[in-house]
Amino acid sequence: MPPGTYTATIFPPNDYQLSPLSDPQVVGNDFDPSTNTTVPVTLLSGESGVGSFDAGFYETVSISNQVFEDTNGNGIREPMENGYPGGMNITLYDSTNPDEPIANVVTDEDGSFIFPDLPPGEYELEFIPDDDSVTFSPQDVGTDDCADSDVDPNTGRVAVTVVSGEDITCVNAGVAILPSIGPNVVFEDSNGNGLQDDNETGLPSVIVVLSHPNGTVAAFDLTNANGEYSFPNLQPGEYYLSVNKEPGFVWSPVVEGGNQISEDANTLPYGNRSPTITLNFGDVDTTLDAGMYDPVTFSGIVWHDLDADGVKDTSEPTLEGIVVTLYDGNDASVDSRSTNADGTWSFDDIPAGTYHAKITPPPEDSSGNAWMLSPNTDFDPLTWETTPTFFESGSTSEVVAGLYLPATIGEYVWFDEDPNGIQDGDEEPFDQPVTVRLYDELGTVVQETESNEAGQYQFTSVTPGSYSLEFLLLDAGNDTVVDDDDTPVTGRTGVTVVGEVDNGDNDAGVMHLGLFYPDWTNDVQMCTNEGYDPAWMEMQSVNYLYKNKEECCEDHFWWRMTRKYLRSFL
Repeated sequence: MPPGTYTATIFPPNDYQLSPLSDPQVVGNDFDPSTNTTVPVTLLSGESGVGSFDAGFYETVSISNQVFEDTNGNGIREPMENGYPGGMNITLYDSTNPDEPIANVVTDEDGSFIFPDLPPGEYELEFIPDDDSVTFSPQDVGTDDCADSDVDPNTGRVAVTVVSGEDITCVNAGVAILPSIGPNVVFEDSNGNGLQDDNETGLPSVIVVLSHPNGTVAAFDLTNANGEYSFPNLQPGEYYLSVNKEPGFVWSPVVEGGNQISEDANTLPYGNRSPTITLNFGDVDTTLDAGMYDPVTFSGIVWHDLDADGVKDTSEPTLEGIVVTLYDGNDASVDSRSTNADGTWSFDDIPAGTYHAKITPPPEDSSGNAWMLSPNTDFDPLTWETTPTFFESGSTSEVVAGLYLPATIGEYVWFDEDPNGIQDGDEEPFDQPVTVRLYDELGTVVQETESNEAGQYQFTSVTPGSYSLEFLLLDAGNDTVVDDDDTPVTGRTGVTVVGEVDNGDNDAGVMHLGLFYPDWTNDVQMCTNEGYDPAWMEMQSVNYLYKNKEECCEDHFWWRMTRKYLRSFL
């Protein structure tokens, strides 16, 4: 070629591209890839231009593969392990400038990615998870580079060398989903059954501590307004929980699907724990709920209800040593108590639930009278039991029981000869039947009896209270000849009895309705039984009373009396 200045232009073959323009001092590509032309070269006579028009070509390559979900976290992709669907950012760097990104892609739904049309060279890929719930699998643990994870778990990066024409398709990134606990709930177990029922709410601001089996604390959490706690992004391993329960509360029974916390004095920091659980990659434990309740109190008082009105009066004594038994909702005996000196009893710190109490009737008294339960108290007089009642967490209930001994009312009906209302020593019992009725305060007949030949009558098993007695005589007096009045004559008296009292002083004196006395008014001079002369009666209380007219006349008007006259007189 003659001396002169020359340039060269080259056209790359299909699928090839010019290599980057090299340093003129270095043997390399002399063609500018942007123009496909060299720089001008001046050749003098005798000079050689060899090496001035070198051209380097390459085929572009791609880096591709997939981020997979390493469910067992062993660093090897196994047949049943799928692509990671969570989305992951991948940034490409030139290894000579690892802080300056070249390109960025986001994985598809199946975890796949590709960096196309790359020139050969040294690169680094940085994998950045979209959240912290995943961790990278161990790096290069298998012999098959296309089946294991290539990413450094500490940096999230992998170095890749590519050469012309050779696509890289074995850059894998295995991610394992970190195990977690929750959300679980700490709740107040209102009915104490260990399960969180629909109406039972969570307890806020309760400290929950997560520990390893050796007691080392792994994490802690504070329950939210709904009583929920969580421990996300844990490392695989074994764990247990301990919960700072509310003051005064007690753990519910451990049941499947409910409370999992029980007392364990040897466990720090709170003297309770859950079962130990083992977490693997991808596990989410939602079983460790914690249910607790505020113990309930069922108490009461037993007293001697002297008037059997169901109300404890200040003067009524309490009863000590009365046995009270507590039963649960299944009618099973839970516990028993005897009343204290003040008559009180109490079942404390019992779980929430359904309960009723039953009193064991005390022994009969020395007279053989059985104790009875007053009406209008909390115990059924027939069963001696309270009504089964549901006690929710923290509730209290106090019931009352008044006991009484039946009273006795009665005594004696006598013939009041003089009739002064006083049972004189020589006055005899009224030997005819007298009907005696016992009325309550509402005027209802509660018992009825008759006096016997000795004039005695009695009402037994009487509930203490206020009553009235009514005495009914169909024939008045011992001598029925002089009594021609067939209409019953009645008399009543009031009486109040208290428990265990034998009220035997309710006597009734009977006088003859036909009492005759002498009457000299206006010189009548006859015996009569119509009306009384109180003044005369006071002066002559012994002499003037006669059970029949004949005796009266014989004593006071004998001088007028002959058999014939007496017949007409009578």
